[in-house]
Amino acid sequence: MNNTVNTLEIELVNKFRPKKHHPFYYSLNKIKPEDWLIFGSLTWKWLSRRIDNPRQKHFRDAEFNHLMNVFTVRMKRLFPKRPQLRKRDIAYFKTTEYGAAGEMHVHFLIARDRLEHLDAETAADTLETLWVETLRPSGYDWPSVGTAVVKPYEAAKEEEGVKYCLKREFDENSQPREPDDFLSPALMKLIGRKSSQQPDVSLN
Repeated sequence: MNNTVNTLEIELVNKFRPKKHHPFYYSLNKIKPEDWLIFGSLTWKWLSRRIDNPRQKHFRDAEFNHLMNVFTVRMKRLFPKRPQLRKRDIAYFKTTEYGAAGEMHVHFLIARDRLEHLDAETAADTLETLWVETLRPSGYDWPSVGTAVVKPYEAAKEEEGVKYCLKREFDENSQPREPDDFLSPALMKLIGRKSSQQPDVSLN
């Protein structure tokens, strides 16, 4: 790494505020606001799903993965003449939040990388409808996993969506809660490509 890039990396790290945002902010902020496609929040209607334990985490992960799989199939049908979309092509970040009631819910981001042919409004509406009306939770015979708010990522808000996903939470003893974060392989590759370029030092 040359001295210029090294100096910029150090400046970026020095601007990071660990008491306010999770360290992943350092990496995700390398993706420009206009290069994000979707911001979403998902909740589960069943109280058991919102409990913080390994069994419920397994179900939450499985249901989110099912959402992404079905979303991929739907986008192929809506945009059949565009490049073939595979789930492994989706550069996404998923994180859990405890919230004031201590009940787990999910926030996620999807990058535009390899999805430039998708209409953001259509993609957001599809994800929201699948979660709220179509998909069946594991172990249940009827559709609707819970509630959802899924929107096109608004570049005008700059990195506010990223900041929201990575805000710190603290327990009753003022200790930071560790979120259950996941970066897809495609997102890690995208961050790697961004890291090889001159870093953005505009952490605010």
